Amino acid sequence: MSEKVVNPVSKMLEPFPANEINQIPKGGIQLDYVGHAALTKRLLETDLEWSWEPFAVGEDGLPKLDDKGGLWIRLTVCGITRIGYGDSGNSKGTNAVKEAIGDALRNAGMRFGAALELWHKGDLFDLTESRGNGTPEKVKVDKPAPRNVEKPTYADAQIARAHVLVTSIKAHTDVEKLRKLWSESTEFLDIPVDGTTLKDAINSQVYYIKENEEA
Repeated sequence: MSEKVVNPVSKMLEPFPANEINQIPKGGIQLDYVGHAALTKRLLETDLEWSWEPFAVGEDGLPKLDDKGGLWIRLTVCGITRIGYGDSGNSKGTNAVKEAIGDALRNAGMRFGAALELWHKGDLFDLTESRGNGTPEKVKVDKPAPRNVEKPTYADAQIARAHVLVTSIKAHTDVEKLRKLWSESTEFLDIPVDGTTLKDAINSQVYYIKENEEA
């Protein structure tokens, strides 16, 4: 029997937790969406070395927007590259650039399956706006009932170790060392410590390192 092939980006397909889902009003209802920070966290959980690049750059070497103010990008996760497009909506100035990048990343991330069920609801809603006389049709979006999940318990020694690891994260400035720390500390990744976890602390530090490398 052949071995089962594991999709390298399967993490991207996992549903986002409720605390990482925001809402935006549209046509009289609230649509769920995942913000830039939550998507970045998911990308880091999937591949610490994910990257994106614009289709084109201007003479100043910066990403070039098209004549509609949109941005075409290539998003690479686990060695797989997919295309995305984003725009800045009604934002102006520097916020417009950030909005276009975030929107393009969400769009490209959807090609990997990130928040696909939320995009699906949005697409269905957009379809109702184009029907009949153009009057928006209110669509009821049913949310799954909350599940009672029993929280795991941890020994004092585990919590103490997780605390030591979390407080040491800021001293790490090398992504490879953070990758190694992640792989060697899997049993401590999800232990809550001072309002965070080792997993989130590593993701935040990697994001910080990458942001400073690109600056």
